[in-house]
Amino acid sequence: MSLLIADAGPETGAVVLGVDGHPVAGLGPCPVRGERAYWRIHFAVADADAVAHRAQSLGGQVDLPARDTSHGRVALLRDPQGGAFAVAQPGGG
Repeated sequence: MSLLIADAGPETGAVVLGVDGHPVAGLGPCPVRGERAYWRIHFAVADADAVAHRAQSLGGQVDLPARDTSHGRVALLRDPQGGAFAVAQPGGG
């Protein structure tokens, strides 16, 4: 097993952690100055736009619609109870 720590790009200030060449986690600065540190889980999906639409139709909330990033197409969502998570469509950017 090999571990990897890679710079995610100067625009993000983040790093990507990987195992055996596959990204498994990322660490970055809090998006809002002074905000407490937190973890946000990202689920890999085939279509971030479709998943965001489906989540909303099932009572979830779209905090940030799907957008292209250096890590693929990503949407920030909340479940009906308010739990935050993200979906990421690999590729793109």
